[in-house]
Amino acid sequence: MIATESPTRVVSKPSRPRPLDKPASPKAPQRPAAPPQLADHVAGLLNRHHPLRDGEPPFLPRHVSIIYQGRYGNANVYRYTDATRDLIVKDFSRCVWWFRHVMGRRFVSKECGVIHFLKDLQGRGIVTDAHKLGPFTFCYTCIPGASVGAMSKAGRKLPAAFFQRWDQLVQAMHQRGIVHLDMRNTGNVLVGDDGCPTIIDFQSALRIRFLPRFIKNILKRVDRSAVIKGWIRHGDSPLPPEQAAWYENFLKTRNLWVSLTHPLRLLTTLFWRVVARFRRTN
Repeated sequence: MIATESPTRVVSKPSRPRPLDKPASPKAPQRPAAPPQLADHVAGLLNRHHPLRDGEPPFLPRHVSIIYQGRYGNANVYRYTDATRDLIVKDFSRCVWWFRHVMGRRFVSKECGVIHFLKDLQGRGIVTDAHKLGPFTFCYTCIPGASVGAMSKAGRKLPAAFFQRWDQLVQAMHQRGIVHLDMRNTGNVLVGDDGCPTIIDFQSALRIRFLPRFIKNILKRVDRSAVIKGWIRHGDSPLPPEQAAWYENFLKTRNLWVSLTHPLRLLTTLFWRVVARFRRTN
């Protein structure tokens, strides 16, 4: 059962639990090789900016495949796989020029910043080894498995234990002052080969440390509602009555956080820019 929210509860650091019994992940589709120009571009960025361990070979274009080709304001997503390395590369450099310079830089800095901020959770539900590959691109270690959405499309249901662990991970993030705000998109929650959840894509995430308590609680409820909605749609067992009642009450107040979310993101971003500028000048 998902734990009830309590402002005084101390959430322990979630260790990587033993693997869950889960349905097999859907067979991964064969990823097309990236076009030569893009493969050269990605391999070049990795060779210039990604640290190489002793004895590691350079990154080669032939190991680059394309997962998602973004349009307009979306990043291209690549996968680099060789005998010793498996990386996801997210690249905004092919977006339209104004978006690339205004938003692409911000998204790269923000995602890398949040992942590093949650460094004590890396490998226990947060991706590891995030590196900036220039102003518009970053990479992190690939997590073997499939997204919750992909599992559902393949007709696979997930056990209650998965959603309980997802909720524990969300509470651990909240304890560290981070809300995700985009986990209702089930492509942002992965089911690892061990059956445990991993959260990705922190473009919409916020730091809530200095926000008023009532706003913090609203934003935390948004994240928790994503876990419960995921359980309703993709779980192999019914939602417990207590969580069903909580979710019904949440839906009644949903319009409030919808009206707050967008201006709040702008205000929070402005605040952290002012803080960063102040630190640089002092």
